[in-house]
Amino acid sequence: EAARADLREAEADMKWLAVSGELSWSANMFHMFLDAMCGNTGAVQARLDERIASYDEAPEEQRRFWRHQTAIYGVRLNGTLGGEPVALRGWAAMIRENPLEDDTAWNPRAWAVRARYAAATGRWEEAAEQFQLLLPKLHEMDVMGQRTDLTLRAGHVLLRLKRLPEAAAAVAPVMDRLIIEGVRGQALMCGPAVLQELAGAPWGGLLNPTQCEELQAAALLSATLQRRTPAAAPATGDELLSQRESEVLERIAAGDSNKLIARALDISPHTVKRHVANILDKLGLSSRGQAAAWRNGR
Repeated sequence: EAARADLREAEADMKWLAVSGELSWSANMFHMFLDAMCGNTGAVQARLDERIASYDEAPEEQRRFWRHQTAIYGVRLNGTLGGEPVALRGWAAMIRENPLEDDTAWNPRAWAVRARYAAATGRWEEAAEQFQLLLPKLHEMDVMGQRTDLTLRAGHVLLRLKRLPEAAAAVAPVMDRLIIEGVRGQALMCGPAVLQELAGAPWGGLLNPTQCEELQAAALLSATLQRRTPAAAPATGDELLSQRESEVLERIAAGDSNKLIARALDISPHTVKRHVANILDKLGLSSRGQAAAWRNGR
């Protein structure tokens, strides 16, 4: 709740500023992280799809770059939401290296995608091999909780292989870091299934009591957020709509046609049409008139 309140305040400020595309993307990504932690698959997918579609008419090089950037987070968020292999493969194909098809891609990002996919498909030995390559490099990937996420996933893979001492060696430093830095939320990117298996493992003396308590607390928090999914994201239209969709909706409410909206916002009529469709879908409405009434009646 506190994170969402901070985000709403930031987005309110952004309406008064000349906001860059990079800043808008950061806010959008924040929404996706929160929704993924709460198990809101539809909301995450809608935001990712919208990001991909927003560059449909951009120059090819720019379109490839943003598809690549979006796909990196598509892979991560897919893991938080349960690691559906088909969706994961689809996002991986948009990454520049296409790491699931090109085994000559030899860098930490490629290893991470391969490790995630192998684990999602139950190929635990292969996943362990990829994580073995990846773990020494994770200090280079310590962005937005990725190091914590991937290290705990490595521990989970080793747990599945019944290599308990190695799993504990991976998990213990992460728990210490969460305790010292107070950043338990980073662990939530693993999703509840991984955290619950780790929390329920027979660690014995391999983890100390404080580390076990922190792991159990993270698993409980993740499970609690998932159970509270309907209440965690109040379905207010202002939160569901992107900044551009809100601008289009304001123009609809003023009675502008798609052509006028396109001219005012310096986008194509085709893009306006797509935004209108997204607005109606997100708000559960069936016409522009209903959208205008919703906007004017807030």
